Amino acid sequence: MSTDPRISSLLASLALDIARTPEKIFPLDERLIKRAEKLTIGVATSIDEDIGETQLSLARLSFPL
Repeated sequence: MSTDPRISSLLASLALDIARTPEKIFPLDERLIKRAEKLTIGVATSIDEDIGETQLSLARLSFPL
């Protein structure tokens, strides 16, 4: 478990959501993977990049299908 309280809070919230509505959990299908690849063409990423103190908010996360 993470010692970062923000990550711990995010994971706890995610676990609660999964427990309440397990029917929302589904595997990624090939169509969704291809869509994600298409949407991220040309986006430079680095696993080592420092994103600073950016806070993630579950309310802002949206993954429309």
